[in-house]
Amino acid sequence: MTALSISAEPTNARREITAEVFSPAVLAYAVSMVRDAAARGVRRIYFLARDGYTLKRAAEQVCAVCGISLECRYLYCSRLSLRTAEYFLDEEASMKRLLNGCARLTENTLFSRIQLNGEERAAVLADISREDSDSVLTRKEAEELCRKLRESVVFDSIMDIKSKKAFERTIDYFTAEGFFSEDAIYIADSGWCGSVQQSISTLIRAAGAKQRVFGYYFGLFAAPNEVRRDSRCFYFSPGKNVLRKARFCNNLIEIALSAPHPMTVGYEYTEGGIEPVFSGNSAGEGEYALCEAISRDIEGYCRENAAEFMKLSEDELVSITQKSIVPFMTNPTPEQAAAFSEVMFCDDSSDCYLLPVSERLEAEEFFGQTLLYSAARKLLHRGKPAKSLIWFGGTAALSDVSLKGLLRADNTLRSCIKFLISR
Repeated sequence: MTALSISAEPTNARREITAEVFSPAVLAYAVSMVRDAAARGVRRIYFLARDGYTLKRAAEQVCAVCGISLECRYLYCSRLSLRTAEYFLDEEASMKRLLNGCARLTENTLFSRIQLNGEERAAVLADISREDSDSVLTRKEAEELCRKLRESVVFDSIMDIKSKKAFERTIDYFTAEGFFSEDAIYIADSGWCGSVQQSISTLIRAAGAKQRVFGYYFGLFAAPNEVRRDSRCFYFSPGKNVLRKARFCNNLIEIALSAPHPMTVGYEYTEGGIEPVFSGNSAGEGEYALCEAISRDIEGYCRENAAEFMKLSEDELVSITQKSIVPFMTNPTPEQAAAFSEVMFCDDSSDCYLLPVSERLEAEEFFGQTLLYSAARKLLHRGKPAKSLIWFGGTAALSDVSLKGLLRADNTLRSCIKFLISR
């Protein structure tokens, strides 16, 4: 889960959205997961921080109400912590991941993805003869920066020491959490690309373990073959369900599932053993109180409705999910969009910037998002990239622009084309 900042008290609109949109979807996923785990004879599932926080509570309610014996354990980790630990194992792949797209790709974003502190950044920048900057980078500029980093002796030395230290501590944390006592490791998360599962597999193999890592996901847009083979998706899968993906906003699910604690950035040894270390980019107590309130509301819904959902077939669970989330994600009312207008979100593993979930845009900015405009910009290699939106549907609902129906249809078509190309 990525950074989140929201006002301290949940509005009535947010509570209604939690009850009518998010709660049915989370419960449907939890029931599907628990049922499958019971059929496989799974003894324990690790729910990955931070999206696993509410998922764990939902699964525990399903198990309690339905009399299913399954240990639900919370695992503190993040893409950031795991990728730091595996950097020295595969520098080529790690450097490629530095170029992953996000809403605001800057020098700070890249350095935050590999946890370089201020002193380390200064040393690396001096070595590559570059001035500190937080300007948004084009793809070409980001590639050039990464090329210089790979040639830097200072950068290589810093990352080698940092990564090996992180690897040792990560494996010790996994050991303390019982990873290596399992015949197979089952994890649960929201999903999207399966990179955390792949990172965990890489790390435990490097430590000499041979356990299979199996993932449960709400959905995967894409994933490596290893993850596709050893995973089960509830709502959409790689290479399938194109329309579901096109009408889905994963950022909203992450907001609904957000845990009331900061992101894990590593681990430290204590008198009690080994404990997670959290990001300093934390939200305030009010924001975490709201996360806890949303989680508690979803947990209560699961407790009250788990028995009824357990009677439903897999197709019926998917249908309930689709009916609850698609209208809200694609065509919310202005009131629903306004309920999230003060929510700030980061869509990147760096956890280093915040953007509004829904906002008001001018017509020119909106039409810059369209398929024809985007295609022309790429063909002619001219024009600024379109503004990155965290929630297209919410921003459309708040903005005073005409032809909103066509804009939504265009957004769905663009998404469908993207997912068809990436199959």
